[in-house]
Amino acid sequence: MRYFSYLIIFLLNVFVLMLSLHAGIFTYYPVSVFLSPVAPPVTFAGSGTYPTFIGSANTSAVVDVVANKALHVYDYDVGGRVVVLRTVTQSLASGGIFSIQWVAFVTNYTDPSGVGVILQEIQVNIDGSPYYVSIYYYGGNQVYFQGPGTPTYVYPVDMSVAHVLNITVSRPAANRLRISYYVDNSLAYTYDYSIPRRAAVTIYSVEGGRYDTSNAYDLYIDDVRMRSVTGVITSEDFEDGVDNFFVNSYSSGNAGKVVVYYTFPKIFLLARNNDTKTYACKLIISPLTAPVTASFYVRNSTHTSTSIKIKNSVIVGETSEVLLGGGSYTYMYLNITAPLTASLPITFNLQFVYRVYDSDGVTVYYPITVKFG
Repeated sequence: MRYFSYLIIFLLNVFVLMLSLHAGIFTYYPVSVFLSPVAPPVTFAGSGTYPTFIGSANTSAVVDVVANKALHVYDYDVGGRVVVLRTVTQSLASGGIFSIQWVAFVTNYTDPSGVGVILQEIQVNIDGSPYYVSIYYYGGNQVYFQGPGTPTYVYPVDMSVAHVLNITVSRPAANRLRISYYVDNSLAYTYDYSIPRRAAVTIYSVEGGRYDTSNAYDLYIDDVRMRSVTGVITSEDFEDGVDNFFVNSYSSGNAGKVVVYYTFPKIFLLARNNDTKTYACKLIISPLTAPVTASFYVRNSTHTSTSIKIKNSVIVGETSEVLLGGGSYTYMYLNITAPLTASLPITFNLQFVYRVYDSDGVTVYYPITVKFG
């Protein structure tokens, strides 16, 4: 009788497996023909960025994404312009220091005339003449440090994610300015600029955006921190829904600034290959209608997939595939923005999909729920 029972279980499992192989689709079910647990070849792990619930057998996930606020600087008009600006007008004496810092991310960048977009800038007046200390972006994975008395310095950096930018202008001696650029709290470039010993030096303003026209972009700014020449710290995180920092801004055409719900591009979930095989993996998303703009994509150590794209509804419903080698990880990213009038939370239902690379075998689907709000 016991032998007969095991035979029935064996035949039922073989039948289910054959159906799965015939369909080419498989949702992981961790039971073998001998009723012992079978570890799935690919499993989820939390990123540490957001609160995450990992389900049974580590093959499902629910991720809660906090909807923080940020300043959205936008220029959708090649004939328009926007400059977010704060007038400072502080004298920089010998021994003085002034710095400005914020988190910045630029996307949807179009610039046929090569005018660039200013991610961060300080206007310094020396004896009444303006000089600009700037971090520019012209596309690609690099930024450009520009300032008086030095050639443009090109600094390579991954621009698919946000960065903490900082410009510090100091006067270590009466006849010298020191200009320092920091990226993600690390010194990226510094130089000294000679000035007349009796020169009147004024920190006139801080700004971002672009006065010149013919480009288009989305620029997101958050966690502003300005250190005045007297050491006073002024900060702005936009969490009250109001921009109280860039109070001297101006724009024209279809361009401007607005505080929005926002999350910078960040890892929200990891998938680990516990096997020796190589898998091809991607993300797909269920239909969605909501007042939201979002993208989801997958990266391994060397490649980034194309993105799922959402603008009020799903425009592109799946990513391209990236490879997940034996013992390695793939990283899932998100980038979400919504107007402050949106009703939160907004729920995204995705599936992580993988198959053995270079094979027409079984395709496996793991459910993921992302709650923004």
